[in-house]
Amino acid sequence: NVRLDWESAQKIVPSVPRGPREAGENAAPFANLRVLSLNGSGCGWASARAVAAATPSLRELSLARCGVRSLGGADASTSGLEGLEGLEALNLEGNCLAEWSEVETLATLPSLARLHLGGNRLRRVRYPSHGGDGAAPFASLRGLFLADNAIDEWESIDSLEHFPELAEVRLTGNPVTASAATRHEIVARVSRLSQLNGSLIADQERKDA
Repeated sequence: NVRLDWESAQKIVPSVPRGPREAGENAAPFANLRVLSLNGSGCGWASARAVAAATPSLRELSLARCGVRSLGGADASTSGLEGLEGLEALNLEGNCLAEWSEVETLATLPSLARLHLGGNRLRRVRYPSHGGDGAAPFASLRGLFLADNAIDEWESIDSLEHFPELAEVRLTGNPVTASAATRHEIVARVSRLSQLNGSLIADQERKDA
């Protein structure tokens, strides 16, 4: 796997392509880049997307502790995710995301399998509305990591049941998990989970729930 840190990425940003044609002409030096780690660099979401537009093979992007507050929100569009179509893992831990609507902007990424959101300020989780046309939102998401946020209502836990491929969740450090009986309750409410808070859910535990 080819990796890139922020110091190297800064050399890419000034020459980020303005469109798909230019991207094809300029991205050759980074055609094999698969893992991009910008943790603690202060790189914003827009800059990270710009670098991604020049890295067509990118599979893992890490922007932990970068002060990210927004992913585009209501103003985001599918075109705003250009360059991230092949992304399989995204790490946004330790940022300042407070609204789940920001996270929903990632719902159309077709290959996104692992989403790390621990240590933000999220208060709820919702599965995006879907009319049945085209691919379901978060169609490939198998791991959703939400430890140390501010989630305090069971409606958020119930929403996890609607993610079509979700198998692993982390929720420690949220107000909703304060009770010792919470694990049992989560296992009962989210039927497809195979791992919760880093430990496997045994068959007997599932039956007891």
